[in-house]
Amino acid sequence: MLKILTKEEYEIMIKGFKSEAYHLSQSGEWNNVQSLNFPDQVRFVYQNTDGYDLVIGRVVKSRILKAFNVLQLNYGPVIKVGEINQTQFDEFLKELKEYFSTEKAFGTNINIFLQVSPVSLIPEKNSKLDSFLKNSKLLIQTKSSLRKLNSTIYVDLTDTIDVIQSSFRKDVRANLKKLQNTNGVEVRISNQNDKKTEKIMFEEFWTYFTKSIEDKHFEDPGKMFYEKILSEGQAKVMSIKLNGEVLSGAFLYEFKEQESLIILSSFNTENGVEYKSPTYMRFSIIKWAKDEGYKIVDFYDGGSTKGIRDFKLGFTNKLTEYPSVYDLVINKPLYPIALKKVFKY
Repeated sequence: MLKILTKEEYEIMIKGFKSEAYHLSQSGEWNNVQSLNFPDQVRFVYQNTDGYDLVIGRVVKSRILKAFNVLQLNYGPVIKVGEINQTQFDEFLKELKEYFSTEKAFGTNINIFLQVSPVSLIPEKNSKLDSFLKNSKLLIQTKSSLRKLNSTIYVDLTDTIDVIQSSFRKDVRANLKKLQNTNGVEVRISNQNDKKTEKIMFEEFWTYFTKSIEDKHFEDPGKMFYEKILSEGQAKVMSIKLNGEVLSGAFLYEFKEQESLIILSSFNTENGVEYKSPTYMRFSIIKWAKDEGYKIVDFYDGGSTKGIRDFKLGFTNKLTEYPSVYDLVINKPLYPIALKKVFKY
């Protein structure tokens, strides 16, 4: 049975929701922060006939053609993979479709389709998620996705830092020496107990980061998004400088529920690239995370281009592809029109 939740009910439930498909976006902390970016949301839980929670999620909307919505289960839903079967999963989708076919969902606009995209950091869980999606007759595999990430690359911190470093690709180890053998290099990590310095470091990071995404035509998720994570002690800012000159910086999200450190955003200056600072910064993050007791450093994005992916795979062979994205069609006649409008095909 599908049950619509208030924001307060959802925030309580997501924190205690135990899923075998854990990912950054499925944590209670992350969900609360993400809500800043999407003021209009429908939150829900799906329960079996005994009232046991099986699925939880948040649906956000994008308005197109003035009177129509395209919906997205924002990196979700969170599914108890080991406790739900295909029949229950299909029944969940059926009830979800029925709900968003009514006018009470997001006002009077017509909802055309909903993208479903559950993800897992654990490779063996992705196969079961993929099976649910592929075997459902209610879903259509989409040609394009509203989801920005399709994979993640991460470093396992189980071994010693020397063993981890020795496993780096040969060119990565060579590039690392550029700054390791240079005098005047300063690596700084913000401290939430020193708010003044933390703020200075963040403002410096934000200045360089926004410039870098302007040059690359990337979208930024909004300054308030980062500031809230930082103010609540869920993040760190790292900077790499050479004789006082900024080379690189990173914004690190502390995913404490999974003992993971996520490189959420980063930048490199022209001199930083020349000094191979992107390599040195990631090694510095790995080393700091290891010292702090984290089990994983998550590079967050598996690489939107081949060059980015190849660079990140120089540090590790831990690549996890997320399951494919599928569309739950709500309004069949308008679906082809929406695809052309949203994805240009």
